[in-house]
Amino acid sequence: MVWHWLGFVIIIFIANLQTISTDIYEAGTIDGTNKFQSFFFITVPLMKNTFIFLMILGTIEGLKTFTEPYILGRANGSPAGALNTMTAFIYNRGFMGSEFGVASAAAYV
Repeated sequence: MVWHWLGFVIIIFIANLQTISTDIYEAGTIDGTNKFQSFFFITVPLMKNTFIFLMILGTIEGLKTFTEPYILGRANGSPAGALNTMTAFIYNRGFMGSEFGVASAAAYV
């Protein structure tokens, strides 16, 4: 999954870095900031919305993950249920255990 999303995340970060004006860094340099301070006090705060967007998107995609854990551990999430995801829970309850009410409630949540 890391290789699947790494390119997308890098493109989003680079696009956001390109939107930061050099005038802001120049103003920071005039005020006496070094590279370290410029990064933590200018770059990181200006990229806050991108961090939040990527965390939300990563959480949503993580909850939708089904194929990779299913291929590795089948429906029971082997070994020892370590590969269980939300979609695997819905699949196990709905299609394997015929508990359609529990599966539909989990899918709704």
